[in-house]
Amino acid sequence: MRATAPRSLIKGHRAKRLGFVQSLAIWNTFGKGWARRIAGIEATSLSWVSTKPQLEADAKDARTTAQKQAGGAVVTGGAGAADQANHLSSLPVGIIIAVVGILIFRVVINFQRAAALAKVAKEA
Repeated sequence: MRATAPRSLIKGHRAKRLGFVQSLAIWNTFGKGWARRIAGIEATSLSWVSTKPQLEADAKDARTTAQKQAGGAVVTGGAGAADQANHLSSLPVGIIIAVVGILIFRVVINFQRAAALAKVAKEA
């Protein structure tokens, strides 16, 4: 059996756990709270095996990812742009709203991760 680096193991477990709860039918009702708790557990677990600079870098990476995703949500949400108008006009409004909703929720998840990681980095 090959050993896995603790940080990789923690991050992989977080991704699998988040993927599982996102697949549940009640994700829309409880997802924000679940995502916040999963981010907190990841941050606490990483604080046990990481240095302060590693935690700060993880928080920065999560914040950067959230900001990039927020930009994508704004671009997707700005469906009135001339170059996108023809493509989006053929899609049902429900699909467009669902895609924008997913992008926004991913932003929230990564901001929650960034906040949790920054908190444990500050306490380290």
